[in-house]
Amino acid sequence: MGGGGIHMVMNLYILFLVSLPEAFLNLIIILIFAGQKEKLKINRQNVIRFIVSLVAMLTASYIIRPLIPNIPVINIILHSLAYIIILTIVYRLKLIYSILSILFAELLMTTFENMYVPFIIAYISKGIENFSRDYQLYVIYAIPTRIFQVLVIAYLWKYEILMASKINRSFHKAFILSIIILVTIENFIAYIFYTMFNTLSLTHQILFAVALVLMILTSNFIMFASIYIAIGKIIQNGYTRYNDLEENAKVAFDIIRKLIKADKASEAIEIIDNLRS
Repeated sequence: MGGGGIHMVMNLYILFLVSLPEAFLNLIIILIFAGQKEKLKINRQNVIRFIVSLVAMLTASYIIRPLIPNIPVINIILHSLAYIIILTIVYRLKLIYSILSILFAELLMTTFENMYVPFIIAYISKGIENFSRDYQLYVIYAIPTRIFQVLVIAYLWKYEILMASKINRSFHKAFILSIIILVTIENFIAYIFYTMFNTLSLTHQILFAVALVLMILTSNFIMFASIYIAIGKIIQNGYTRYNDLEENAKVAFDIIRKLIKADKASEAIEIIDNLRS
């Protein structure tokens, strides 16, 4: 009974000092990425929605975290499913936008955390079990990720990268599949790294560590490079279409002007009607 009480207290400790700030910042990232920046403006309706979402996310985390604390991939999948349901219901987002935005936030978190957390687990905590029980230091370990989230928010807010509402369906599917594969591979390799660390020789430990970092950097560079290229093409195509429209409009107005000067108003009106249709 006493052990269960301690577990609940420690779970609440992690909930409010780790999960709460993580969910708070992730919710901002998700809404900006989903093209819902106006939902972050401070007014009564937005504040209520934000608080309801935050409470629901924390409740989900409180239930999910203790279930499978030592298997990150399953933990992330369960959290993502819960968040997708919450965001879709509370903010009435299209399901595809909820999925895209939440997976994007998960990719960012996974990429950054796997750059340093596996080494903390292996070198400092000496195993995932010790890491999971190290409640006070767990909060300290999470600080770099919180800083990273703040920087991401500042970047997205400034440049308004609205991937979720700007890309076509084929890219949506490719983007979702790529994120799922990347997150799964990264967490699986990180899991192998810190579970097998003590059984490896020093040479293999170094090689495995270097391979882990290089894999994360390379795979995510390819991922974000593809996003950059896709956005660039969208902007370029939009600019080309705008130029074409502008040129066509100039030609049409020139013709209308000549018809009016030649007292051919009926023909000019016919062209205007065609343009309107």
